[in-house]
Amino acid sequence: MFSQNSSDKESFIRQANEARERRTLEKKKLSSAIRIQALYRGYRARKTIINHIESELNNAFCGIDVKDVDSLNSKSYLSKQLFNLINRFLFLNNLKHSNRNSMGKTLVLNLSSYLILNITNSDFKHSYMGLILSKDNFQSFLGQTHKILKKFINIMHELNIKDLNDYRIFTNLINFFTILCDSKYWKCFPTSNRNEMLEKTLQEISKNYTISLKNNSFFEKLMIHMIQNSKNHVPIIKPNTFNYIFNLTFNVLDENEFYVEQKVLKLNDYKQIANFLNNLLYHVVANGLIDLKLLDQDPYFTVFHQLLFSLYVKDCRRSFTDKSEFWTIKEMRIKNFMEDLEKESKNALFIINKIPHVVPLKYRIEILKNKIEKDKQIVLGEDCSSLKISIRRNRLVEDAYRNLSSLSSNLLKSPIRITFINEFGLKEAGIDQDGVFKEFLQQTIQNLLNPEFNLFKLTSDQFLYPSAASYFVEDHLQMFQFAGKLIAKAVYESLVIDTEFAPFFLRQIAGYRSQFSYSFLDDLVTLDQDLYKNLNFIKHDQNVDDLELNFTHSEHHLGKLITHELVPSGELIKVTNTNKIKYIHLMAHFKLHRQIKDQINAFNEGFKSIIRQDWINMFSVTEIQRLISGCLNDLNIEDLKKNVQYWGGLHSSHRLVKWLWEIVENDFDQEEKSLFLKFVTSSPKPPLMGFSTLNPQFTIRCVEAEEEEGTIYDSSLKGFFKTLMNIGGTNTSRLPTSSTCFNLLKLPNYSKKSTLRDKLRYAIRSNSGFELS
Repeated sequence: MFSQNSSDKESFIRQANEARERRTLEKKKLSSAIRIQALYRGYRARKTIINHIESELNNAFCGIDVKDVDSLNSKSYLSKQLFNLINRFLFLNNLKHSNRNSMGKTLVLNLSSYLILNITNSDFKHSYMGLILSKDNFQSFLGQTHKILKKFINIMHELNIKDLNDYRIFTNLINFFTILCDSKYWKCFPTSNRNEMLEKTLQEISKNYTISLKNNSFFEKLMIHMIQNSKNHVPIIKPNTFNYIFNLTFNVLDENEFYVEQKVLKLNDYKQIANFLNNLLYHVVANGLIDLKLLDQDPYFTVFHQLLFSLYVKDCRRSFTDKSEFWTIKEMRIKNFMEDLEKESKNALFIINKIPHVVPLKYRIEILKNKIEKDKQIVLGEDCSSLKISIRRNRLVEDAYRNLSSLSSNLLKSPIRITFINEFGLKEAGIDQDGVFKEFLQQTIQNLLNPEFNLFKLTSDQFLYPSAASYFVEDHLQMFQFAGKLIAKAVYESLVIDTEFAPFFLRQIAGYRSQFSYSFLDDLVTLDQDLYKNLNFIKHDQNVDDLELNFTHSEHHLGKLITHELVPSGELIKVTNTNKIKYIHLMAHFKLHRQIKDQINAFNEGFKSIIRQDWINMFSVTEIQRLISGCLNDLNIEDLKKNVQYWGGLHSSHRLVKWLWEIVENDFDQEEKSLFLKFVTSSPKPPLMGFSTLNPQFTIRCVEAEEEEGTIYDSSLKGFFKTLMNIGGTNTSRLPTSSTCFNLLKLPNYSKKSTLRDKLRYAIRSNSGFELS
């Protein structure tokens, strides 16, 4: 078998190896040929099976038009037959997936159309959902529906909805998901014939379908399509789908279920929905993609706008987004927008009125200031005269009410000059250059809001809200109206009031936002923790009937038991598992709104006679609170230093001034910084737009121990010369003092930094040394 020329061992081994390799190669070729033939036969067999099944299913569902109910009658299958056909579809999908082939789009369109018509129009015998009551097929049916959901989600992700056929399939799938997740569409179970057990079962099954959508990333994939097409305003989803999410989120889920347990949807799902809706509505309006006159009548805009604002209000109350700028639109050109707004462009006006949160807060505050300045020009015109009134310090509220309550809103908007009368009936010294009016306004508001006055009460978190027992105060509703006017006047004049209102009260000042299905139940915990816990117990209790509750609320008042009906004839309506959600929302609504609605309406009437409704609509509840009481941020020392004026020989390089800023910035903690600010301005919070907007301007003046009080100008001249001559510089007995009405800090010329620190710290903690310059 070897060549005769092979004479040595190496030649023999080499030829043997070559022969072995040739035999191995021949075997591999033969094996490969057999394998290829087997694969080809298998491919032909699978292709034959796929074609056969696909042809069978196409024949079974051809001619179905989702808009034509009559087309269903030509293809009427029994529930069991339909179940088997869907199993064939799932089997076909698996075969195609293994062959890396896509499912035929015509078949997907026809099957989804058939299922939509079948579920929403068929009787029990022919309805797909009728299998719910089949003992033999129930578990298989549930498994199949979850599989078909998953397959449809994957198919949806592969579609290009800019293509007309793909768009039709996409809308079909969305509609199918919608009706599957809401049992009220299942016609084979007439609503009038459902008992409580059946209703509960159907709702639980439909809820599980929603959870299945979430677990299979349906909402994430849906958002990708929606965001990609938001600029084109493609109506790719029916309003009732969002209505379902909306009702489930705001009428059923409580705080714990929404934020902690994250039932039905994850917080990230809500975030994506909010992001899409925010971009969609902005681009539709900003790019002029729809006639603004018709927009309020558009069902998509109505539902999308409602859901967007409900998510926005919920996020403002307790954030589920991770960035403060989440709600603003990055693509917005602010400069152009502000110019368009100044020109009263319809698109810009629509944005600031309907979706104002897309504009950053500082620009909305600037818009408010511009509106107020224009309003002042209209109200005052060329007449710069001011209203002059005298106020007795020991009759502050009474005199303020007597002099101001009956004035028109235009007169209240005009400058008001105050002269204080002391306890001896003498006029107090002082020139009102807005400073005395500031002191008057702040003190009057503080007296009106004092819980001892009985107009307002405090929650457990020390937030103010109207008292239901305010009628003990004479003319209490007129007093609420007056309080609203004064607080609005403070906002109108950019004066900060050191007070915090309960969010549920501010929400009702916010006006039209309150209609976006805000849940009073969310805020009830801030007012009555025990009632909140009891209502949550009722919500999760499966045997509410045993509690024997009805739609009333009873409370003891002046030794009597008073019963309030939550709905007409509420005493006759029993609380059941079916209506308990309605009951707990009505109870929360009664506690936070109904029993104080007269007080709220009166306050609103006064407030909005100065600050117009469309002005306040630009801001969230948190932002409204900041407009009233100032910024939540820590004291910005650099901003303060840039906006200070010095008197009495002081300047930015003076050693006393340098010591002051070093002490405040380095030696004081956050609490002491707030106390320092309150000591000088009467508010512990900085102005919302920085110290450049503080009125009057923050002022520091050097004073001496023996200095007599005169006007701010007289004493400043004396202080200037004494500082130059260093007269009295060694006097360390006097504390720093302030005139909050002028935002004025008066510092003795201390010789040591440690003395300044100790005296200032003592003064701000003891509130000593307040006086009128």
